[in-house]
Amino acid sequence: MAHESLEYKGHHIEADTHAIGKGFSWSYTIDGANFCESQDLPLQSEPTMLREAIESAKRRVDALPLG
Repeated sequence: MAHESLEYKGHHIEADTHAIGKGFSWSYTIDGANFCESQDLPLQSEPTMLREAIESAKRRVDALPLG
């Protein structure tokens, strides 16, 4: 399982990959809440799945209301 922790636009993102069968899925939290997990089919590339998790989290942060 791969893990990455980062700050993006003032928000803390924790992203993880999870082994599923012969592939990997992902999940992340933003600021310790706002849990989200992949609804796509698992992929065999763990680095690709971690990258997808981070990009998804960044898009979600970008969509949050300012305040």
